[in-house]
Amino acid sequence: MNKSELNEYLRNVADLVKSIKSESAHTYKFKGCEDLVLQLGEFHRPKPLPTWLEKGRLQACYANSFKLMTDHPATLTYVEGYACRAGLPLPVLHAWCIDREGWVYDATWPYEKETIYRGISFNRNFVLECVLDTGGYSILDNPMIAPKIFKGLIPSNEFLFHQVELKNQGS
Repeated sequence: MNKSELNEYLRNVADLVKSIKSESAHTYKFKGCEDLVLQLGEFHRPKPLPTWLEKGRLQACYANSFKLMTDHPATLTYVEGYACRAGLPLPVLHAWCIDREGWVYDATWPYEKETIYRGISFNRNFVLECVLDTGGYSILDNPMIAPKIFKGLIPSNEFLFHQVELKNQGS
């Protein structure tokens, strides 16, 4: 899968969700994860995980990425979105971190140059609040948080990461 195929997949799923949402959902700002990632997400480039970073458990991407972010708050940003790698028939919701240049630090999956990542970089304090409030590590797959984002009840300026945050955290 390439970037344009990932975008097409996200668009198709977002269109399907729009077509089956109830009447009450017409006021939603985003029609689901796919729509949110299409509107606000960015592509990120994979690279091998540095040896100084600890690999996490498989199928624990949210917890692994949260740990990376909290262990390296001045250099890494928490991201959730869609990723696709060899052997997977479809993109999946996934979490990873990025550095200042947008390179992926994926503590869950092994490095594969062809892996495609498109996601939303979250404000560190927002991520910490979500984990404390809900006890879960995911944002986009969290039934207590995601619907509030989709409805626009949490403005994007409260959850989106801005590059200036890393600069203000001691660099």
